Order: sequence, then structure tokens, then C-alpha cells
Amino acid sequence: MASLAYKKLYAKGYRNLSVLDEGIPGWVEQGYPTEGWRAGNDTLLRDHHRPAYHIPLRIP
Repeated sequence: MASLAYKKLYAKGYRNLSVLDEGIPGWVEQGYPTEGWRAGNDTLLRDHHRPAYHIPLRIP
């Protein structure tokens, strides 16, 4: 699924793309930042069901 999204975004001109096959747990394991999660706490990642999309809010 991620590779399909990659191909579609690439076709639309996006070039700064990468696919992390391990998903969010792999991202946290590598020490990369996450928004709204405590890095390294795999309990949150395993037990919490987060939507597949995130819409950031701008608060003036």
C-alpha cells in the first residue's frame, strides 16, 4: 500500500519521498520523531488505533 502511494505521489511531481516498510513501530525504533506520541513507548503504538490520516490544525 505504501509503495502504491509512493508511485502516485511521484507521478504528481513529489520527489522527497520514502517508504518505511516497518511502519510506525519501525520509525520509532529508528529514533525518528513522532507527533503526539511518546517516542519509544510501543504500548501506545500497539494498543491505540489511530486514523490513517492526520489533518493538522492551525490555531492563530
